[in-house]
Amino acid sequence: MRRVVVTGIGTVSSLGDNLQKVWTRMLAGESGIRRISSMNPDKFMTKFAGEVDNFSPDEYITSIKNRELMSRGEQLCFASAAMAFKDTGLNSNQVLKERFAVYIGGNKEVDTIPQELVESVLLSKGTLTEFAKAAKSKLSPSFSIRALPAAVLHYVSAHFDIQGPNAYFVGTSNASAAAIGSGFRSIRHGEADAALVGGFSDSITWWNYMKLDAMGVLHRGEANDCRKLYAPFDKKRNGTLIAEGSTMLVLEELEQAKKRGANIYAEIIGFGNGYDSGAIAKPSPNGAGLQVAMRKAMRDGSVGSEHIDYVCAHGSGTKLGDESEVRAIESVFGTDRSVMVSSVKPTTGHMVSNAGAFNALASVLTLSEQVVPFTLNCETLEDNWSLDFIRHEPRQTNVNYVMSVARGLEGQDTALLFAKWK
Repeated sequence: MRRVVVTGIGTVSSLGDNLQKVWTRMLAGESGIRRISSMNPDKFMTKFAGEVDNFSPDEYITSIKNRELMSRGEQLCFASAAMAFKDTGLNSNQVLKERFAVYIGGNKEVDTIPQELVESVLLSKGTLTEFAKAAKSKLSPSFSIRALPAAVLHYVSAHFDIQGPNAYFVGTSNASAAAIGSGFRSIRHGEADAALVGGFSDSITWWNYMKLDAMGVLHRGEANDCRKLYAPFDKKRNGTLIAEGSTMLVLEELEQAKKRGANIYAEIIGFGNGYDSGAIAKPSPNGAGLQVAMRKAMRDGSVGSEHIDYVCAHGSGTKLGDESEVRAIESVFGTDRSVMVSSVKPTTGHMVSNAGAFNALASVLTLSEQVVPFTLNCETLEDNWSLDFIRHEPRQTNVNYVMSVARGLEGQDTALLFAKWK
């Protein structure tokens, strides 16, 4: 069976758009959370998030037409894909274009609903006929193109001349992790030799933010320092704060990567999915689906639980979500052996459909740099938890295997298993 390695990484987040800068700020415990400025948040119950500052799409997207048709999330994704390609050093004659795959996860089911569509509804007088007339006069002809959910596959594939296997996964945190796992399997089983994988989230638009704000999973408190509100695994945790961003990785078949002298960050060796039996946005108490996903990933990678050094946790920051995740990790790894656990989300904010890919980034860099990031704002743990939570500062230590997890609001759980490149 073919081996798969990570040779390129690109990311855009509230911590910046430079990989080393993002990693350095993460380890330093800096946070990109602040009061929302891209729209007026006063009518929302939660007014803080992780926004990407000073992003210039024209630095990455030369086509004016494509730039205008893309949603913000697609622009972020294109930028991180370009960074990943530059990082990997691949050129067009090193991989056949039909042997290059693209798998992307996102939160775009339609484009952000424009004000013109709202006006069309108000003018419709309650009938579909009147709505159609109003929409025709109010909406731009490009709206139907912008609304295509998987349009990002076109923009990325066309620009990089990729013609191999591809798929778009729409969802929450698990979407981008599932995209990475699909790319891994595509290469492992011989369908592709390389894959551009990851995800994006443009959750801070009024349409996307409204839906999440109404679900009751966001932190609704006020604070003198909003950077301290998002506190996964802390006893006083009270919900998540979301963010926008994108993370893309380039995966390659090992022998090809070695032949061209690629820089190898880490090896990906396992992928697993599970479904939680709890309600939407309310996981089962023992994290049943997450247990299934992690066990499948270990079985896929032929690695026993005793060898896993670190779990890059989801860390929703909700009472039920964190408790469920801890119980799942304890069930899989045992309470007599303290596996290291932390969540990187408080530094960037919860990037929703990009969260799984960003966790993968943190996992890969943990193995490459041999340092485990800590959970920001985690001060006091629950009394009955037995895991080794990394808090207050990063931990420099020997790390050979990392489990990266992502949990979707709809109950989908995904686990990716990475190994140190030796």
